[in-house]
Amino acid sequence: MSQSQQENKTVRHRLVSKAKGFIGRLWPRVRPVVGMPLIYIGVLLMVVFYFTNLTNYNLLLFLPLLLIALGIIGKVAADR
Repeated sequence: MSQSQQENKTVRHRLVSKAKGFIGRLWPRVRPVVGMPLIYIGVLLMVVFYFTNLTNYNLLLFLPLLLIALGIIGKVAADR
């Protein structure tokens, strides 16, 4: 492995490590309030896709479904 590849790998490792640390510190504060906004965003996206006639694209419709499912999971977990 060349010197520049090794440096790129080290920089990437540092960035990933810092991102994990930041998310780890932020998540306990955000977790209780993240459920309902994800549900609202998912429903809003479905409405926008319906009125813009983008309902023929299954892959595009998967995003709102995923957001709604994650929102429900987050809401149930926060209410426990």
